[in-house]
Amino acid sequence: MELNRSNTEIIEEFKKRRTRQIMAVGPIILAFIALLSVEGNPTGIFGLPPNIVLGISFALIISVLIFSLFNWRCPACNKYLGKAINPKFCAKCGVQLS
Repeated sequence: MELNRSNTEIIEEFKKRRTRQIMAVGPIILAFIALLSVEGNPTGIFGLPPNIVLGISFALIISVLIFSLFNWRCPACNKYLGKAINPKFCAKCGVQLS
């Protein structure tokens, strides 16, 4: 655990990270809607050919996954927090998160 940060600061930082993580769901949903929209549609969407829509969608999904790897970390020990969206404690260092 990082000694120079108070528990309140760690909890506040975790809230910010959780909010960013939840907001990252939006682009993923849009990417999947775009992928479903081009399926069997030779004209694509918004005038873009299907291969361009597919490329943009996959790039967006990969970008959000990379963002998550950097964002979803314990504010105290900087270890990955795992799959839970609202952990109460860090499984690695035990600091209280919420």
